[in-house]
Amino acid sequence: MASKDVRVTEVVPEFTGQDRSTISGRAALQARLAAIINSSDDGIVSKDLNGVVQSWNDAAERIFGYRADEIVGRSITILIPPDRQHEEAMILARVRRGERIDHFQTVRQRKDGRLLPVSVTISPVHDGDGRVVAASKIIRDLSATSELEGRFQAIIESSDDAIVSKDLNGVVRSWNPGAERIFGYTAAEMIGRPIEVIFPPDRKDEEPRILERLRRGERVDHFETVRVRKDGTPIDVSVTISPVRGPAGEVVGASKIARDVTAYKQLLRQREELLESEQHARREAERVGRVKDEFLATLSHELRTPLNAILGWAQILRRAAAEVGGELAEGLEVIERNTRLQTQLIDDLLDMSRITAGKLRLDVQQVDLGDVVKAAVASVRHSADAKGIRLQAVLDPLAGPVRGDPS
Repeated sequence: MASKDVRVTEVVPEFTGQDRSTISGRAALQARLAAIINSSDDGIVSKDLNGVVQSWNDAAERIFGYRADEIVGRSITILIPPDRQHEEAMILARVRRGERIDHFQTVRQRKDGRLLPVSVTISPVHDGDGRVVAASKIIRDLSATSELEGRFQAIIESSDDAIVSKDLNGVVRSWNPGAERIFGYTAAEMIGRPIEVIFPPDRKDEEPRILERLRRGERVDHFETVRVRKDGTPIDVSVTISPVRGPAGEVVGASKIARDVTAYKQLLRQREELLESEQHARREAERVGRVKDEFLATLSHELRTPLNAILGWAQILRRAAAEVGGELAEGLEVIERNTRLQTQLIDDLLDMSRITAGKLRLDVQQVDLGDVVKAAVASVRHSADAKGIRLQAVLDPLAGPVRGDPS
């Protein structure tokens, strides 16, 4: 069929002003439409019902490499690879029935022989009587999209996480190598089967709730749960599930990213066990400390009881022996002094907890070291005399007092 493009080449004198205005308006409209068609990034082509090309825009030249003068008047099959020639007969049959073909993804061939993935939308063109007389085609080059999809696919294939898609009935539609490694099922074993295959029996109720949220367009983030491998081993997973939408924005399925967090969970459990063990050890240490304190308190009491009696009787005897004098008085003084010293040592036992904590209570005062030495010698003199040992204290008379704890 010949092109219906209208071009005004002259103004006919007998036309009225209104006629000339109508023709001029149509020409302006056609000019605008031509500009739109030629500025489109998509190929816009028309052909007759025999598949012969009638128009060819600039984008079609860029996509396929043919100039308009090289392809207009030739069959559109020049663009179709040999193994897809049957598609043209199917397309023309549907166009003759007045049908529109939307987003038909196929492969076409450039002038240089390179194959291109394309998306084609074909609409029937009607004449004034409503008869189908031709077809218009919008052709989109999917090379860049396919390259991007290839990159995405490479990312999915190399991911350590399981990346899975399913429909709104929970049936698996895709299953990457990460999912095979984590769950033990191959893609062939899982695609077409319900995702609940990997659910433990006590968690089957999770899937209906997840699907209900997806149907509402909600996303499920970092949901921690348990799934089961093919060999029956339960594993801890963190799952993020997103709704997948169709061209009209409706939810048509879901994509899932599942991460195996078994090792992480095991570390957390070990940490909790260590923390519990440490807390138990601390409680036990506190209990032992309380037992020790109770023991020291009891020991102090039991040791003080006889010492109190010794000290009391030593004081009575010393008063009675004051008139006699000599060694008896001196001996009683030594007994009294050492009894007091022993009592002080018992008191120091109660400070054991302070010593172990690095805190020692000292009674610091002015101390005459001569008195300290004389007291120490006196406490052992009788034992030395019994063994034939002579003790002699040699003290510096010029030595002054020092600050310290005399005990």
